[in-house]
This record gives sequence, C-alpha cells and structure tokens, in this order.
Amino acid sequence: MSNLARWVLVALADARAEGEEAIVHSVMSEEGAVRIAPADDLTSSAAVLLDGDLTAARASIAKVLPVDAAAEVVVLDAHGFGRYGRDSHRLPLPVLCAMRRIASTHQLPLAAVGDWLATSGGVDADVPAIFTAGFLGLFPHRSAYAERHLVDRGWATALARLGMPRRYIDLEALERDLFDNDVYAVATTDATGGQAVAVFRRPLLSWPETPTSISTPARAAARASTKGMHS
Repeated sequence: MSNLARWVLVALADARAEGEEAIVHSVMSEEGAVRIAPADDLTSSAAVLLDGDLTAARASIAKVLPVDAAAEVVVLDAHGFGRYGRDSHRLPLPVLCAMRRIASTHQLPLAAVGDWLATSGGVDADVPAIFTAGFLGLFPHRSAYAERHLVDRGWATALARLGMPRRYIDLEALERDLFDNDVYAVATTDATGGQAVAVFRRPLLSWPETPTSISTPARAAARASTKGMHS
C-alpha cells in the first residue's frame, strides 16, 4: 500500500473512519491541516494542524495516533499547501513545517509557498534559506514588478528630474528583459484569493531558455572563432 496514490489512501481511510470521519474532515478544512497515518497502518488516520514547529507537530501527532506508531507517519493529505500539497506523491512532514515557517516569516499565503516549491522542481535540505535568498515579493502581475524595478533603480526619479514623462520608458520591453534574464514568476494567489505572481531571482548558474539566451552565446562563439582565424 505504501506506493498507492494519496487520493486512494484517503478514500480507504475515509471508508474505515466511520464515526470519526466528520472530525477529520472538520480539521482538514483549515489551512495548514494534514491528515496522517502510521506507516504500518495507512488507513488508520487522524488530522492535526501544523504551525511550522516540527517538534510541536510530532507531539500533536503523538496525541492522536498510537504511541508506537507516531514516530513514523505518512502524510495522506494536506490542505492549503498549493500545488506542492496537491501534486506531490509524498509529503514529508519536515518540508510541510518549513513551508508554514516561510509563509509566516514572509507574511504570504501558504499556497504561494507551495506553488513556488512545486515550480522549483525539488526539495532541498534548507527550504527556508533557499526561498529567502530568491524571493523578491508578491505582486498583482508581472508589470507591477517592472514598475517597482523602475523605481528601485532610480530611473523614475531621474525621468521626473529631467521633466520627461514616464511613457518614454518602454515598460513592456523592460518587463520582458527582466523575466527573460533576471527573475521568474510563479502564478499564485494573494491573501484575498485573488490572482498574483510571486517573483524570484533566477539562480546564478541558470541560463534562461529564451531566444536571447540562446543567440547571445552563439554570437560570442562566432566572434571567438573569427579571431582565431585571423591570429
């Protein structure tokens, strides 16, 4: 049973829960709730709320599962953890707790953190540090980040001092260049449930898969080859 999809395990646990099903589903309606079961009895489940403290989470689990089972549990389901919580085959408890800490520290919807983690394509040992190093903010749309970049660089102030209207800046071109080369956006939701994008720095060693990033090194290689022929 350990390799079954989580939705199958949830269905099996529901079938066994009988009178406790309503209690489990009530807890699971809250953001940050997880449904857990002993690794050796995956249909005997309970639900707890995570607050980001792994030690506290394990203590809560120990109160609702048999003592000998609480040490090794499987997360069957998680509510509010974005695409990571919905799509991952397995949900490690330490990672879910780390996601709660990130959301609290940066005052973000938990779903936004899960959407980022799903997009990043993997789980590292220090998820909070990686998130903090790359996170630039939550914006209503990509152009809002380009606008802030314009202000942060002092370009908006420089235009105002010169008496030049802001329309002289091609904001769409700036947005394209920023998201092609420097940053990337993860579609998510804001605290009210509206659409938003979380913006992150691109990793220093990444090479964006855009026409610009493909053509630039090709031209550089051609120049190097020409110099070699004339030397």
